[in-house]
Amino acid sequence: MTIDFIIPGKKKNTFVEQGMNEYLKRLSKYAKVNLIYIQERKVDPDNKKKLDNALSDEADEIIKLSSNSYLFLLDTHASQLSTSDFKESFQQVCKTHGKTSFAVGSSYGLSDKLRKRANQIFSLSKMTFTHYLAMMLLIEQVYRCFNRSYDK
Repeated sequence: MTIDFIIPGKKKNTFVEQGMNEYLKRLSKYAKVNLIYIQERKVDPDNKKKLDNALSDEADEIIKLSSNSYLFLLDTHASQLSTSDFKESFQQVCKTHGKTSFAVGSSYGLSDKLRKRANQIFSLSKMTFTHYLAMMLLIEQVYRCFNRSYDK
C-alpha cells in the first residue's frame, strides 16, 4: 500500500512539519508514505480570474499526481466524518486500492475540477485550520486507522 499526502506550499521547518514527520514515520511501519509539496500559486484573492486560474493550476498538478490513486480531498465545505467513520471508509478503500492520495487545498481554497476528480471529500472540522495544520491532523488520523491502540 502506498499513501501520498499532497499539499500546496513550501516545506517549512516548524512544529507542524515536525508533527507531520513524526506521524509519517509512525505510519511508514504500515505503508509506503510520501509527503509531496506542490507549488502554491500566489495571487490576489480579490482578482477572481487570476484566483480561478491559480486554483486550476494547483488542481491540475494534484490530479496528475493522484491519477492512479483513490483520492481523498479535504474541503472545508464538505461534511465531517467521525474518526470511526473515516477509519471504516479508509479501510474499505485499502482493500480495493493499492494506492491512495490525500490532498488539501491551498490558502485560497479548491478548484471545482479537483472536487470532481476526488473519490471522497470530507472536512476535518467546522473550524478553520491552516492547510499545514490540517495535513498534520489528517496524517494523524490515517495513522490512527492502522494503529490498534486507538481502537476505542
